[in-house]
Amino acid sequence: MTLRIFANKGHNWRTGLVFLLVGSIILAACASATEAPTDPPQAEESEIEETITEEPTETEPEPSLSCEPVTVLIPEEPWFTAMEKLTEVYEEETGNVVNLSVTPFQGMVQKSINSIQAPESEFDVIVLNEALYPMFYASQWVIPFNDIDPDFELDPEIISYENAARWDPELGISTEDGAIYGIPINGNVQLFFYRTDLYEENGLSAPETWSDVEEAAKILQDPPNLYGYASRTNPPNISTQAFIKGYGGSLLDYDVESGNWVIGVNEDIAVEAIEEWLRLAETFGPPNYQSISQAEMMTLMASGKLAQGVMISSVAEDLDNPDISIVSGNVGATVAPGPTADQKAAITGIWMLIIPHNTVAENQACALAFVDWATSKESQLIFAQAGGTPIREDVYEELKDDPQIGWWMSAIHDTIPYMRSLPRTPLIQAVLTPYITLLSQMVVGDLTPEEALNQIAEAINTGLLDANVPVQPIE
Repeated sequence: MTLRIFANKGHNWRTGLVFLLVGSIILAACASATEAPTDPPQAEESEIEETITEEPTETEPEPSLSCEPVTVLIPEEPWFTAMEKLTEVYEEETGNVVNLSVTPFQGMVQKSINSIQAPESEFDVIVLNEALYPMFYASQWVIPFNDIDPDFELDPEIISYENAARWDPELGISTEDGAIYGIPINGNVQLFFYRTDLYEENGLSAPETWSDVEEAAKILQDPPNLYGYASRTNPPNISTQAFIKGYGGSLLDYDVESGNWVIGVNEDIAVEAIEEWLRLAETFGPPNYQSISQAEMMTLMASGKLAQGVMISSVAEDLDNPDISIVSGNVGATVAPGPTADQKAAITGIWMLIIPHNTVAENQACALAFVDWATSKESQLIFAQAGGTPIREDVYEELKDDPQIGWWMSAIHDTIPYMRSLPRTPLIQAVLTPYITLLSQMVVGDLTPEEALNQIAEAINTGLLDANVPVQPIE
């Protein structure tokens, strides 16, 4: 399937070049609130230090393992401070050194590919954006963890994120029983944020459905002082995909039985979902509803001008920070609504830890030891308390009643059953480029939802067929 295209036809480097051209689009599509301009508040989580002094658990590296410094390539993201805290504690506990090589968000693609193309990787561990890891997995640019340690097992408390850690090299997709190619480190996901004070004043309960959201928006709408609801329209990517999946549709799926990719973006259920998404955004959003970014949504709510909306979880602590938010203490979070209380979807924007295929042999065990330690329960508690978004269910269970961060940790805990991913394909640019481009035209009124989705389906079909990927004929 997809992997055979990469491996048998030698397209690894060629595909990498294609991704360099579109990397900024892909990364921006999945980014957290770091895209903010200078003035709006950044999603930099507050830092609460806590040193764990317990004895090492069975998932932590053996005390006898002495390592050369491990170098980690990491993006300059708001949760970087949490990673810094982790490395400090790791060095204290083990005596081993971890060097964090920080690069601007948009430079991650170039640096990552340059490193894996070199005779020896400059980095022992790379932090990969969720949209990019299928390309690295399929291109065999990473070392399966069991090739380093045959006894390595994935901790069952680590959230699956639709099997993000695993890869089936024959099918070319993430599967439940695939080999372990990476582990999540930061678990961003969409949440529904709303003004608890306004909800209480008007006798409203946290919404379960989009009808609930609309009813609340009608009551709270008071432009230009307060907008009842807004949606992220720039780019119209994860916000729309959540609607499609919540309605039971799909942008693109892999059918294991036939071995074909199935394009579902133009099905009737997807058209219905996008029509509703657009109607709500247009009816209750500000005048510039056609170009609202994640950063602008956060700014609208922090300044008291937005009553409710779906945003990435990393904005939570900024919204609760009185230094930058006038609604601090009056914001709640819950699972993103759906067409019914049982039909919901929240798109993830996770970051993965992978070990490059060309990591120096003597560094591989130490790299895996750090990855394993950093994703243990004790380490993820440190990570969460320092401003990161943890990736373990048991950590959310422990923190959901925390007096400071429990209000949004509990919302992520409740969101776990509804977490959905972007299409997991190494040819993601053939999917996201037409999807974002044509939906952007729809948002400004140049296309109807049905016209846009039909054109997206045709473009995806052409792009995948041009790459010799088997695709089920679109209807």
